[in-house]
This record gives sequence, structure tokens and C-alpha cells, in this order.
Amino acid sequence: MPIAFPPAQGGSSISDTLRVVLSGVTAAEVILAGHAIALVDDGGSPVFRLCGDTPATYGDSWIGFAYQDMNIGDNFSIITGRGSRVTPVVEGAVALVPETGVWLSATPGEVAQSPRSGPGIVSLRVGTAHTDAEMFVAADSKVAIP
Repeated sequence: MPIAFPPAQGGSSISDTLRVVLSGVTAAEVILAGHAIALVDDGGSPVFRLCGDTPATYGDSWIGFAYQDMNIGDNFSIITGRGSRVTPVVEGAVALVPETGVWLSATPGEVAQSPRSGPGIVSLRVGTAHTDAEMFVAADSKVAIP
């Protein structure tokens, strides 16, 4: 028999964004809040870089989104948890279409709602639009299109 409890009253809050700080990992370039970022090796040191939809733009190393603006050498929080809400930088500064998939774009750091295809493209769905400006992070799979 299921056991039911009344809802909790006050005293707690639920965050809709999972933020993580990776110790010793810094920005290798200027990164703005909402940019799609990758975790890459830079001569033996892990760094964050803007992420696009090709291996040359680190599409195969996407880790999440920048929580705040960063300068070169800054350590910062990233938004990476499935279900986290983020306001991404959208290619062409267009509005998102709610309830539609969001993908890495050709422009490093930005997202789009139409995945590209063709040789060398990393077609990676990174979430679903929630509003015309926000999305939920949900990277379900990576599909390399040869």
C-alpha cells in the first residue's frame, strides 16, 4: 500500500539549475553567460573553450553552459545538470521556439534549433526550449554524421 505525505511547508527551496565548479579548470578565452562550452585539454591542462558543432570547435567535448561571464584564466560555475534551466546564447539572436529541440550550432558558443548535417558535423542535441529565451539542458546522445 502506498504511503502519502503532505507537501513540505516552507524552510526549503528547490533550485532549477545545477551549477558545478571544476577545480583547476579555467577559461582559455572570454566566455559569456549562456555560452555553450567544452572541457578540453590544452597542453596537459584542462580548460573551458567555446563549443560549436564540429570536432575543430570542440563539439565532441561539450560539457554545458557558462553560468556567468568569464575572462581568460577565470575559474567559474558551469550549468551542466540534466533538467537545469539556462538562457543560452542563440545563433542569430533569434527567439527560441518552445517545446523544440536545441542543438550546438556552427557558431562556437551558440545554439540553434536546427541541427546541421554533413561531413564532420557533430549533431548534438543539448536540450529543449522552455520559453522563447530559456531552455532545459538534456543532452541525450551524440550522433556524428559522417
